[in-house]
Amino acid sequence: MIKNGKLRYESSLLISEKEKENQITIHGGTLFDYYFVLNKDANGKNRRNYILFEYLNGILNLMESNKDKPNLEITGTTYVLNQRTAKKIGFEVERTNTTQLIILILNYPNLVFTKSFANKRLSFPNIKNIKTYRSNIEKLEENKQRISKIRNALQISITKNDSSQISAVVEKR
Repeated sequence: MIKNGKLRYESSLLISEKEKENQITIHGGTLFDYYFVLNKDANGKNRRNYILFEYLNGILNLMESNKDKPNLEITGTTYVLNQRTAKKIGFEVERTNTTQLIILILNYPNLVFTKSFANKRLSFPNIKNIKTYRSNIEKLEENKQRISKIRNALQISITKNDSSQISAVVEKR
């Protein structure tokens, strides 16, 4: 679907669908992406921070490539992003439609693997925590500084934790 243009990687862990009826739907990366992108030595917290970091990178890339379309709607359904952070960066919570909920329930085994890989331990996503978020390019642009600030703070945290984990591995040897 990437080759035929129906899907596009906005970052290593954020995928967008082709624009349809002035709307783009975004998705988190696949389990395959998680396996190859996430640091095998990182702890669960650092992995989750990296996932959010890549989501924000993807949102910034999506904004940049669509800045001439301020009313373009962006929607996504996830358990990774909490409501407070979503609102800070310009997303509104909306009711998850029944079809999307059924798709998520059918994909629950994949969600378990993805969440477990992200947490570096067996983890079960709570279906009640899955939210659908909506925004548009204009609202996201208004919050671009805040998005960048959160992303940069995550990058500093990830870099700091990666170097301390590397030091710990070296000291063990």
